[in-house]
Amino acid sequence: MNICPKCGKTSDEIRFIGPFCEECFEFKIKFPKKLEYLICSKCGMVRMRGKWGKYDQKAVEEDIAGRFRGSFERADYYLDSETAIFYYNIDGKIYEVERKFSVNFVKVNCPECVRKSGGYYEAILQFRGEKKKREFFANQAYGWLKKKTFVSKVVERKEGIDLYVGRGKTVVEFLKDMGWTYRSSRKLSGEKEGKRFYRTTYVVRFE
Repeated sequence: MNICPKCGKTSDEIRFIGPFCEECFEFKIKFPKKLEYLICSKCGMVRMRGKWGKYDQKAVEEDIAGRFRGSFERADYYLDSETAIFYYNIDGKIYEVERKFSVNFVKVNCPECVRKSGGYYEAILQFRGEKKKREFFANQAYGWLKKKTFVSKVVERKEGIDLYVGRGKTVVEFLKDMGWTYRSSRKLSGEKEGKRFYRTTYVVRFE
């Protein structure tokens, strides 16, 4: 029978790792000094490892677990309880070690929402031609684009409908997806940090 030199428990009461019981054995775990995530107060997007993306609790928990360092085989983290569980394989036996670890979530406005609130846009998608068709497809485009980026404003004119879209690349993706024939023109809109900024207008016509 072994007796733990730290707490006095015996091997009849608890498992031992070397001369110490598993409660007193020193599992070396290195935690980040501070772990902080930015989360958008408007759309709920989260910034993780330098990139903004849709909030997914499991993905965040996996990212947190990946920040821990030590000789454990794997780690799990649970945001709701702020608990980390580490799994060690020592001499063929699995030991689970539980530790508390807090993560900070800071509410900000993500770049997309900042641009959206400021009326930013990179492209104009214009629908021209037969009225019912252009209205139908403009509504379809609006719904598609809103899932991928943002639409700053919708302007209805006598000649058709204009959608002011946050990201130009997304407009191109949509047009290719639809297989439509379109015309495009690019116009210099300004300069930022020495780089020229262009806006592109795409025109789709329905007969």
